[in-house]
Amino acid sequence: MDGILRWFSAGAIADVIARASAWSPVGRRIMLTGAEGPEAVSLEGRSARVTEILGGAMIAELLSGNERRAEGLSRVKLTPRHTGWTPFSLMLTGIAVVVQDQSPDAESGSVAIAMARLERDASVER
Repeated sequence: MDGILRWFSAGAIADVIARASAWSPVGRRIMLTGAEGPEAVSLEGRSARVTEILGGAMIAELLSGNERRAEGLSRVKLTPRHTGWTPFSLMLTGIAVVVQDQSPDAESGSVAIAMARLERDASVER
């Protein structure tokens, strides 16, 4: 039953629509909100640009600007937390993600969980 529900989840439907229309999150800006965990304070409200899809996860570069800067945290791996959700699900809705540091001097392990959403008002940057 779990397998059937995974294929009919909102995330799976969004994934199918995104792939059918050749939409990709690569090059797009996302916002991280609702962060919890050791790096939550430095990730909350941060913008990032998706640079690549790596299996079922995405790699994103945290953007600087008016946002708080996490010491040494510049590149993150965002893996959907729930079965049936993929980076392509972002086309229609936000997704819960596990955030892992992918910076050059990163130690392995998760640094937070958060919601990743497309920045709808930002222009598409490809």
